[in-house]
Amino acid sequence: MKKMWNYHLFMVRKLNPVFIRYLMILFLFSALLLIVFIPVYLYFYNFTLSNELAFIYDRLHQGVSSLDTALIGINNIAILTNRDSRFNIFTQDRQNLELYPFLLRELREHFSGIVFTHPVIADAGIVFSRDIVLTRRQVFFFPEIIPFYGNYIQIEGLTEDEWFSIISKTNTLSNAMKFSSMGQIPYTGLNYTVQ
Repeated sequence: MKKMWNYHLFMVRKLNPVFIRYLMILFLFSALLLIVFIPVYLYFYNFTLSNELAFIYDRLHQGVSSLDTALIGINNIAILTNRDSRFNIFTQDRQNLELYPFLLRELREHFSGIVFTHPVIADAGIVFSRDIVLTRRQVFFFPEIIPFYGNYIQIEGLTEDEWFSIISKTNTLSNAMKFSSMGQIPYTGLNYTVQ
């Protein structure tokens, strides 16, 4: 046993300088790699991060600008509609909604031109009563034909009464909700209402 132990000690002493030399070469090579790699990595990381942050900032800025212009457009629709003498007839008597369909079509063209100019998905409309809804696409008479809410647009799991209570509030910007709209894939959107 003692002889075997002495043999192992002899082999370690004999290999020790070679082992140390290889260990030093490996250490120097690793240190050189780290000295070169860390600054290069940090440079590319900072460069990529700054580019990504700049891109995200630009997209957010564009999105906020689009939302602002869309809301301004909806406000303009409300202001112009209220001040336009042609459309005052609709507020005087509910029967006029059905008697003057050409004016409804003109009103639809009036605000769809404003809404379509914005680079955002917009389901804009005017609710005159529970019977007639004017959207950017056409005029809907319901519930006689097909209900507008639930068929043409649905917001999360809201019922028609819940939806109507949301849009009945003046100048509200709702929380983000899931919209299902005819002609559009489901999307997350905001509900903005002008009385």
